[in-house]
Formats: sequence, C-alpha cells, structure tokens
Amino acid sequence: MNRIGNILGVVGLFGLVIGMFLLLIQPEINAVPIVVLSASALFIIAYVIINFKDVKGFFSARSTRYGTNMVITILVMIGIIAIINYIVVRHPYKIDLNQDKIYTLSDQTLKVLKNIKSEIRAYAFYPPDAPETEKLRDLFENYKYYNSLFTYEFIDPVKNPEKVNAFGITSTGPRIVLKSADKETKVKDTNEEGLTNGLIAITKAEKKKVYFITGHGEWDIDSKEETGYALTAESIKKEGIEVGKLNVGIEQIPQDASALIIAGPKKMYLPEEVKAISNYLTERMGRLIVMLEPEIKTGLEGMLLEYGVNLGNDFIVDPMSRAFGMGASIPLVAQYGDHEITKGFDSATFFPTARSVTPVKTTPPGMSVKTIASTTPSSWAETDFESIKRGEVSFNEGSDTKGPISIAVAISKKHASASEGSPDIRIVVFGDSEFANNKFRPYSGNGDLFNNAVNWVSQREDLISIRPKKRAASRVFLTQKEANIVKYVTMIGIPLIFFAGAVVLTVNRRKK
Repeated sequence: MNRIGNILGVVGLFGLVIGMFLLLIQPEINAVPIVVLSASALFIIAYVIINFKDVKGFFSARSTRYGTNMVITILVMIGIIAIINYIVVRHPYKIDLNQDKIYTLSDQTLKVLKNIKSEIRAYAFYPPDAPETEKLRDLFENYKYYNSLFTYEFIDPVKNPEKVNAFGITSTGPRIVLKSADKETKVKDTNEEGLTNGLIAITKAEKKKVYFITGHGEWDIDSKEETGYALTAESIKKEGIEVGKLNVGIEQIPQDASALIIAGPKKMYLPEEVKAISNYLTERMGRLIVMLEPEIKTGLEGMLLEYGVNLGNDFIVDPMSRAFGMGASIPLVAQYGDHEITKGFDSATFFPTARSVTPVKTTPPGMSVKTIASTTPSSWAETDFESIKRGEVSFNEGSDTKGPISIAVAISKKHASASEGSPDIRIVVFGDSEFANNKFRPYSGNGDLFNNAVNWVSQREDLISIRPKKRAASRVFLTQKEANIVKYVTMIGIPLIFFAGAVVLTVNRRKK
C-alpha cells in the first residue's frame, strides 16, 4: 500500500511541476494546465492519506523546518516567474532580429493603424493548410499588436460555403475582406502593402481624384513602357486616390479635381490653357504638381514665377552618382528640406536629366516657398548645353552654380480672406519628370517622394510616409516529427530535468 502511495506522491509532484510550467508559459489560461494541476493535487492528497503517519512524523521533525525554508524559496521563485510572465503577456515588447526586418511594419502602416478609431475586422478565406495562412497570421498579429481594434478571423471556404457566398468570395480572389461598421473592401495582395492600402480605402471617408494633364507630350499613365507612368498611376490608386486624364485645351477642369499633375510636357501650353490652370488655383484654392525637363519651354514659367518659383535654364550634373552605378547626368538627392512631404524621409532619390528649381529671393506676401530636395555638394548646375552634348562637362566658376542645387520646391498660399483651417493653394514643382516613370520609380525613395507629394497636395498628410517594401522571410521549416521533438522537450523534458535534479539532490542530502 505504501508503495502505491509513494508512486502517487511522485506522480503528483511531477504533475504539479508540469502544470505550473504550462500555466506560466501560456499567455491565457486554458483547460490543459488546470486538468494537470487538479489531477496532481488528487494524487498528492491520496499520498497523504495513505502515508498519513509518515507525513505527520515528517512535519514534526527538526529537518522539516529546513525543508520548509526550501519550499518557501521555491514558491517565491515561482511567484516571481509568474509576475514576470503576467507583465510580459500584457505588456509585450517586440524586437525584430530578422535580417530583412520582415516583422517591422513600415512607417505608413504604423500611421494608418494609429488613425484607426473603431473596430476593423479582417476575414481571410483560406484553409488551415494553405501556404498563405501562416504568412497572413503573422501579418495580422503584427497589425493587432499595434492596434487592438484590428481583429481577424480565418474562414475555411470548404467548410463554410454560406460565408463564401455572403462575402462574394471566388477561387480567383480577392480572398481577404476588411469590414468596419459601415464599410467593406476586398484585398487581393496577401502582403503588408495590400493590407495597408485596404485599410486606407476603408478608413478614408472623402474620395480624392487627381487628373494628369494631357495634350502636350506628357508621359502616358497607361503606358507600361520604361518612359510610361503606369506604375505611378497604379500606386496612387492603391492608396485610395482615383486617377484620370484631362486635356485642359478642350475640357473644363472637373469639380472633383483634388489636384492636377503635369508630368513632363514637351510642347508649349497655350495662354488659354495656362489661364485655366491659374484660375483653378486662385478661384478654387486648387492643387498642382508640375514636373519639367531641362531646355523645354512650356509656357508655365510665368505662372510659376508668380508663385515664387524660378526655373533654371541649366542641367544638373553630379559625378557622385557614378558611385551608385548611375551616370553623372542622373543627380543624387540625399538632402531634404523641413517640410511635411519630406518629414522623416531618409531615402536617396535619383533624378535623370534634371534642372534646378529654386525659390525666388523675395517670396510673395502670404506665401511659403520651400526647397524640399537638394542635390549633393559635389553637383553643379551646368549652363553650357553644348558641352553636355559633346560629353565634355566641367564646372566653370562664374557661369555654373555649385551644389547643393535645389531640385524641388513646395508652395502653399492662403487666400487673403481665408480663415484658420481653410484650404490653401498647394503646388509642388520638380525639375525632372523621369524620376517617377516606370524605369526610375522603383529606385530607392523615388516612388515614396512622388506619392508623398500627391498626398500633401491632396491634403492627406497622415499618409505621408515611407511605404512597405517587398521583403522575403527567413524561415525554418520543420517536419512534424521535428516539431513534436521541440514541443515535448520544452514542455516536458526541461521540467523533468529540473525535477530529477531536485530528487537526486534530496536523496544525496538524506544519505549524508
């Protein structure tokens, strides 16, 4: 009988250790540790009943006092571990040690999550064994970590056909649905960029639309050639801004125009067209982005001068660009002004065949004209276009301007009778248009800089940021057998080692 009691006692103590360990490592209490602890308690009670005389004698002995001290010490240590676990679970802190920072959300995503004020739930229609499920779960958890109002649910489309039909999900996608109290949108891409753009679409109440002006040889937003603007147009759309085309020579500027974009015109604007754009700015507190190439006269020079912008008749050269695999005719920009467009912006940008764009010395009253991007000190503004054509470029003191050279400016102007908080005229002028085309847009920060300018003129300052980049995860793939080994070694093996060590120590002390 005593032998059975001893076995029950050992099993009870071992179960008690396992149960406490499970209770400490799990973020939420569930049935498993409770069952283990309850069963262990019953075994220990049975041991006490069967060996009551021995237990009574044990607690009456002098050595028990020393044993009691050891038990108290163990309980204190367990209590400390429990408190630490409680703090860590309820106030978690993450450190991304991955080389590509795949678990670090972009600046844009963090801004979007910060602005979520009501619950948004993501429904992902993927079975448990789908390759997208694990990746999405990690991404969803990361979003939830920064804002608990973001929640998610995985739905197996095979087992839940009624929900598939209710949300209009098809096998070809999209298979992610974001739903708020009054809005719903579908997300096609299973990455951070796609999910964040979906959140932007569902949280922005006011629709914005920008128009690319055509009719003067501007870059085509439908073209997928290197010189086209298809990538730029698509990127703007993903951020919840509609895109359209407009020929101001034959069409009136629509009332829904949040901004106009002039991307690399090669022909002169007619005076009537310039007047239409100017009236849009002054009468409707309009917004405008202008991107102009060197040597090309567009008829816009006078209007821009009225807004404090001087367009240089020059060509920026930067020998430092060769260190980045670029030609000297593609100046590097790594200096940015103190402005909302470039706040926190630290990515290099490249501007193929650019001209200088500088604020005038005396800014018109009620107007702010700021340089937002400048080339490096090794650059200069070359005025001898013939030497450029011959490929014999060199800095000439007196005729050329030494860098840094202002290559982009931002203008804002309040109406004379405007009240606090009312809309203002906003203009951004770049001395290059090719930096945002299909070829150069993906280079470093080119795309981010242009999109930031679009968001600023559209009065969406909360979306000015560094956008998500495509990053590959470094993962360890385990077989089911290997996963089980890791699981049982950590959950049972390690506690068993500590328990065995305690038993050996106790036996040795009794022998002495």
